[in-house]
Amino acid sequence: MLSGTASLDELAARAPNMPALDVDAVAFEDVEVVVVNSSGCGSHLKELGWLLEHEDAATFAAKVRDVGEFLAESGPPRAPRHPLPLTVALQALEVEPNEFYALRIVAGVYAERGEHEPAYRYARRLLDSDKPHFTPARAVSRFLAALAWLPVVRRLKELVRRGERETESSYSAGLHWANGYVRWYESRSQTAP
Repeated sequence: MLSGTASLDELAARAPNMPALDVDAVAFEDVEVVVVNSSGCGSHLKELGWLLEHEDAATFAAKVRDVGEFLAESGPPRAPRHPLPLTVALQALEVEPNEFYALRIVAGVYAERGEHEPAYRYARRLLDSDKPHFTPARAVSRFLAALAWLPVVRRLKELVRRGERETESSYSAGLHWANGYVRWYESRSQTAP
């Protein structure tokens, strides 16, 4: 058995002394799958049937899978998956517990998953959070007024105004969603008298 690395000349010199693979001695039919975590070894094992020109070796080679290939064939992941936006938003809330947009993302992801209790808690926090601070377009416009003759500054002022409108719209939409979700959750969880 070889370990480590060897040059082609070293391998050629060792080849006559290396034991031959006795294909008949290995019970290939008892092997369900061979999972290999090294792509070089895996590709070599997949060529074993062709290299040895033996039916059993070909049967064995057909059962070789790279670890990624094996995991893909084994079906959906069994471990719970957390979307990246949820992870990032939860980390943002550790730094700033009332960050409006992070609360909106977390509440939305939980609601989408059907996890209504945590979605409700985050939606309530969203409604109770402070309005995000936006840089007013007027303040930026006053700051850039002296340079208004430059085309790039005119475009920048328009971008700031558009960004402020979009942010305000996004904030309103977030509040509207949270209000509707909280009302829905509270109405479904009330018990009849």
